[in-house]
Amino acid sequence: GLRTRMACVSYLTAVRAAAWCGATCRATRAKTPPLPSAPPRALPPPLPPFLPSPPLDATAVEARCHGWLRRWPAKSLYLRRGMWPPLKYFPTSCEASGPHRAAARLRAYSAEHDIALEQLRTSGRRLIFMGDSLSFEHFLATVCALSWGVPNGSALPTPSLSSMPGLPHWCVAFRAGTAACVVSCGQKDLVNRQCSETLKRMLSARWVGPNDTLVVNIGLHIDLQALAGEVSTFLSVHAAVPNQSRPLLLWRETAAQHFPNTAHGLYASGGSTTTVEAAGSTANCSANFVHEARWVHKVGDAVQTHDIDNRSQAGDEEHNVYNRISNPLVQREGVPIIAVWHDSLLHSERKHFGRTQAFQRTPSGVQLSNRSVLDCTHFCLGSGVVEHWVERMARLIWTARDKNVH
Repeated sequence: GLRTRMACVSYLTAVRAAAWCGATCRATRAKTPPLPSAPPRALPPPLPPFLPSPPLDATAVEARCHGWLRRWPAKSLYLRRGMWPPLKYFPTSCEASGPHRAAARLRAYSAEHDIALEQLRTSGRRLIFMGDSLSFEHFLATVCALSWGVPNGSALPTPSLSSMPGLPHWCVAFRAGTAACVVSCGQKDLVNRQCSETLKRMLSARWVGPNDTLVVNIGLHIDLQALAGEVSTFLSVHAAVPNQSRPLLLWRETAAQHFPNTAHGLYASGGSTTTVEAAGSTANCSANFVHEARWVHKVGDAVQTHDIDNRSQAGDEEHNVYNRISNPLVQREGVPIIAVWHDSLLHSERKHFGRTQAFQRTPSGVQLSNRSVLDCTHFCLGSGVVEHWVERMARLIWTARDKNVH
């Protein structure tokens, strides 16, 4: 009928149109040149590879670090807050060379140290040091050690003061997101009591996260009776953070002091920084209780004799008063401990600053004075003491990461 004839006409029309369109489109495609392909996108230049780790030249590392510290701002926040300016970690009393220092340098840069540092350089983690001026020194030693694997490491950027309300800090960035930072907890005797509050501010501002590692010590600047409470408070602040956003926490043991004529060499037991004669640069801190070449340990009726480098933790209990309080609390929370007590105890008095310049407060701020004082707390960078702390820290980070410790 009529409908059938109309359907046939529509079908034939559509077939002819499709044929015409196909031929036209093919002709058009044949006449139209293809669009030029986009040129390949230029890749960014590859990051410079790290130098092979072994062997490390300890003298070169020290010289590079010394030059880097010279470029720091002269009036840093740490100087104004009563902490040592960076360059003062190489005082005159540290520059005397001798067999003890040479041996320490060789020990500080072992092959195992190199491997641990190489892993740390490429970890992409941010190390955040918190505590007193020894934590600041630990930060400096870490940056100096990490810079060794960077070509032209002497060109490390000069850290600029970074600050958010209530959180002054310095940071130095390395490769692949790896960085080292140090946070000022507060002024001198208050520094350890303020670390817990500082951590709260860091967490509330989301300045720290699961890819960060906190390296913390609360020790020398606090009364022994209050130490347990302050350590417990800090640990509880950290433990309250949910697992998925909690930074890794490493606890650094409190290092030994060697003030003469004091109980255990501790400043808190009668040590003095009384002005000493400026003449002569040899450190005159004391290490009388560790000068013995061998150590005798009585176990029941048996007497055991050990080389001094193999002393056990039990034999240090008489002198290790700070860590005897803090270590059990830290271990109870499952927090890894950087064991630095032996590394600092077993070195001679020449590892300390010894005689060094004092600070004086002036209307324009804190400045170095012309008088010398006795410092048996801080250790000379390049002496091998704090460098051992860096090695132990690097190894512990990987151990904790493998065990998924938070």
